[in-house]
Amino acid sequence: MPIALCCLLAPSAAIAKVCFACKDAKPSAFVCSASDTFTARKNARKLGCNITSFSGSCKCGAEVSNKVRLDLELEKRYFGWL
Repeated sequence: MPIALCCLLAPSAAIAKVCFACKDAKPSAFVCSASDTFTARKNARKLGCNITSFSGSCKCGAEVSNKVRLDLELEKRYFGWL
């Protein structure tokens, strides 16, 4: 029986997401990311989402990345104009 429970729980962890609720539903009611990281929250704020709470399930209005774009970070660091 424990083996069956492990098999049932494994797929749900692979499709998990984090939903950030946006104040006043701007730019949408929920902004989603694959995981709750500092970068995901920062990217949600860049979209204009003033995060009020977060949950594990919702209907996404927008999707943000939870990873830093290395090429953009390098351009900011070395050129300073972005």
